[in-house]
Amino acid sequence: MTTKYLIVRGDDFGNSLSSSEAIMAAHSCGLLRNASVMVTCPAVREAARKYAGTPGLVFGLHATLTSEWDNVRWGPVLPAERVSSLVRRDGTFCQDGAELRSLDPKPEHMLAELQEQLHLARRLGFDIRYADTHMGFEWVAEGFAGMFDEWCMREGLVSYRSIPRRLPDVDTAAHNDPVERLIARLEKAEPGLYTLVTHPAYNDRETRAFGNEVYSGGTIADERDGDRRMLTDGRLLQYIKESGIRPVTYVEAAQLAGA
Repeated sequence: MTTKYLIVRGDDFGNSLSSSEAIMAAHSCGLLRNASVMVTCPAVREAARKYAGTPGLVFGLHATLTSEWDNVRWGPVLPAERVSSLVRRDGTFCQDGAELRSLDPKPEHMLAELQEQLHLARRLGFDIRYADTHMGFEWVAEGFAGMFDEWCMREGLVSYRSIPRRLPDVDTAAHNDPVERLIARLEKAEPGLYTLVTHPAYNDRETRAFGNEVYSGGTIADERDGDRRMLTDGRLLQYIKESGIRPVTYVEAAQLAGA
């Protein structure tokens, strides 16, 4: 490859109205072209009604088996008793992969829940073209990473694991500004295909309701609003245009990777 290609992904689409609107704002600026849909949250229905048919935006399934916040909780799409190895006693998902692994999750429960999440996303009107995992839970059951890739292939989806390359890191002390830091990472990158995962949202009451003992709601809101502002910043958009970096979807990336 002689060109730098960049997959910019917006995670947690449908997780909240705030995240959905922020991802759409970033998409309207032209850089973010992939939105990962989280169907375990009530706000996904409004997101589907308003945005499922958006031209130029490729939707993926943000496969979800964990629920990381203390006061905003979600659980499986399937009845909890059908996927009992994945849930707490209250029927919600575990907070992280370590807790989920401690339950000895059954791979058949994991695949059944992901299948139902995909069905729901499609019923809501999303044309799901790729799949990734919320908080990267594949490791919690031996061999599940391969099962996930095989499931994606059966469903005609691009597995995010097939395009894992991240942009190179730079000295954060020398680049305090997030936009300048991302531009420096893009400058340092050799020609090729890269993925940038983001979580755009607004710093509002909805996002500040997130949080846990490790990350406060205010910290989460600041970080996610920072992603939104970065992806809509004129300096970044001008650099992308002038440098010849090509933003791509997962579908286009899979074609490039297979060429």
